Amino acid sequence: MRAHDDNFDDNQQHNGAVIEDDWPEIDVSTQRHYRVNGLSDFLSRLKDPDVKAKKWTITAALLLLIVGTVLLGFGAHSFIYNTLSGSNTIPLLVVGCICFIPGIYQTTLFIKIMLDSPGYSFDQMPSYD
Repeated sequence: MRAHDDNFDDNQQHNGAVIEDDWPEIDVSTQRHYRVNGLSDFLSRLKDPDVKAKKWTITAALLLLIVGTVLLGFGAHSFIYNTLSGSNTIPLLVVGCICFIPGIYQTTLFIKIMLDSPGYSFDQMPSYD
């Protein structure tokens, strides 16, 4: 499909192909509706026994995400503006990636579980207890 072009009429043939200006209708009945409807519902889900059982996993994920973001930020800043020598910049970036990647993965997984997305459950999260 293509955007509307004044040079072509609807359903006009161009190079042997029929070009149509019809856009598919969006079926609003298939759009997802999450069970969590606002901050109060999200906070009430934090009292769920599954969340309490995974509290150390969630804490570790958030800590890894924060530390990784800070280290990547400092590493990128020192790499761009040469505030540190190259031998000090590379370890900041490497350790930042090592912290950031599992932190963002587990945090995203936790958010998808809390939003009740299909295919996500607390069984997928590791337990650090």
